[in-house]
Amino acid sequence: MANRKSRAYRRTLLIGSIVVLLVGGFFLVRWMIPSSTVADTLKQAEQVYEKGREKLESTADPKTGAQASIAHFDEANILNAKAMKDLKEEIEKTRTPTPEQTKKWSNLQGQLLWLKSRILCDTAYAKAQASGEPLEAMDDSITREKFRTVMRIPDATVRNEAVGCLREAAARVRDSVPILLAAHRLEMVQAVPDWTVIERLSRDILKVEPENARARYWLAMFEFEQYQEKDGRVVVTPLHNFAMPLLRYDIGDYAEVGAACPCGRGLPVLKRIMGRQRNMAVLPNGD
Repeated sequence: MANRKSRAYRRTLLIGSIVVLLVGGFFLVRWMIPSSTVADTLKQAEQVYEKGREKLESTADPKTGAQASIAHFDEANILNAKAMKDLKEEIEKTRTPTPEQTKKWSNLQGQLLWLKSRILCDTAYAKAQASGEPLEAMDDSITREKFRTVMRIPDATVRNEAVGCLREAAARVRDSVPILLAAHRLEMVQAVPDWTVIERLSRDILKVEPENARARYWLAMFEFEQYQEKDGRVVVTPLHNFAMPLLRYDIGDYAEVGAACPCGRGLPVLKRIMGRQRNMAVLPNGD
């Protein structure tokens, strides 16, 4: 009887020791090899994306470079999706986040969306280049710089996703010039530009880069060329007159505002000229 108890005791002790060693080993490994954070995964995704971008922009063999870049973009997309999933789980687990945590999460979400937008855009350019029918880059009307744009993505579903990611990124990360400039360019190529968004983006860019030519130009365009949707005096600000600056120059005409220009730019037109100020008579009641 004593012998049986001794054997049972030894067996229990052995099992308990094994369990303790396994649990201790698990925590030791976790301590020695810390799990990657969302920021780490994002950084890794950005590094892989940059390798793909370098391949895409290689001039030695454009087709081969484009094909190689697609694999990098696919890997970056997988890493980016993992970071998004991990961030979502982290947010859901935290019941009472601090303002600092909320701000950090919003910034991370913006960075992830910005990377997602670039991956979708450059993947489309890479696939087109690999097929022998490259997509055309756009010219910046202010800096004359060529750039790849999400608006050239052939697939409408992918294009809309990339556009949504870029706009959301610019709304969350308002101190990153590359993100803000990309969003600014996006809004300027729309058939009907949203001037309230363009104004916000221009002001955000100037907070970081006060001398940014693109933001200064379009903010001036917003401030001096925005129309009022009502009849009244006609004042003009020609921004291409380099001989003499004219700001809100009152030409002395009264006009009626018409509908938006059908050319696609979206700016209004004058429906009719109502008359000259100097030729108008004012009645005693003010009419």
